[in-house]
Amino acid sequence: MMNKTALTFVFFLAALQAGAVSVTRGNYLVAAQEPLAGPPQGPDPVRIYDWSTPGFWSLGPLGPFVAADPAGNMYASSGGGVIHRFDAASQPKPNLKFDVYSLDTDAAGNLYALGPLGQLTSFAPDGAVLQKVSLPYTGPYAPQGMSVTPDGCNIHYFVRPMAGVNRYDLCHGTSLSPISTPRYPDAIRALSDNGVVAVVQNDLLFYGPDGVLVRDITVGDSQTYVTSLAFDTNPGIVLVGTGGAHGRYVERLRLYDGVEVGNQLIGDTVWGLAVVGEQRPASTAALPAAVPSLSTYALLLLGVTLTALAWRRLG
Repeated sequence: MMNKTALTFVFFLAALQAGAVSVTRGNYLVAAQEPLAGPPQGPDPVRIYDWSTPGFWSLGPLGPFVAADPAGNMYASSGGGVIHRFDAASQPKPNLKFDVYSLDTDAAGNLYALGPLGQLTSFAPDGAVLQKVSLPYTGPYAPQGMSVTPDGCNIHYFVRPMAGVNRYDLCHGTSLSPISTPRYPDAIRALSDNGVVAVVQNDLLFYGPDGVLVRDITVGDSQTYVTSLAFDTNPGIVLVGTGGAHGRYVERLRLYDGVEVGNQLIGDTVWGLAVVGEQRPASTAALPAAVPSLSTYALLLLGVTLTALAWRRLG
């Protein structure tokens, strides 16, 4: 695997020297670096991957926070309080001055950036500031991670080392009831119905908008740590970035049964993950698939038979 990746990288290095790479729906951004026990030490290249093509393209030594909008615009943090912006052709756009703790986008392509002390700022695709909000929190610790619902109305955020996911309604300027989790999340992703996926080590905990746990999907084993997640262009697929002794991959999992349907070896802990054209599902998409039993088929056959007999008598 490593040899194949190394050879493919040489091939794509020539493509990078020849010109910029255009991204399409389903391409995904990875910010990966060591160590697992954060904070990450120094930026490594933010990479663009395509599931259909081995290897990757590089946006340069950025990260660890990344985001991508439906149009293919890409965002990556770096030291010095800067958000780097790239268009769908991977060409640089004017930077945004902002100290970043977390990045996300909504379905309209607006960017949301979490800064120090719970300061949240949203930007239009052209870089104009749309809104500034101070996310409420109590105690000495400030919010360290957030995610926005696709409609741009609700922010989910967490405050380590406290358990739970806080929610804030941006459209009405009010706090919503928090969602309880076993401990502080390692990563979160807001869902289309205002539910949330919270990562606790190697468990993906899917909660509905009422805060009730819908599903728990376990990734790998006790030596695997899920450090980031995003959804595919198919909302029935979730991508997870991992670290730990059995991690350092991006894995694709089906929601209804938790089965892995693909993976990409990254080699370092995956701190940031974003998908171009990401489709967030509702929390109910994580419900286990209902597999018809023999009794179900038997009842169906009986119903068809009785219906046929009834029609025959009427005839």
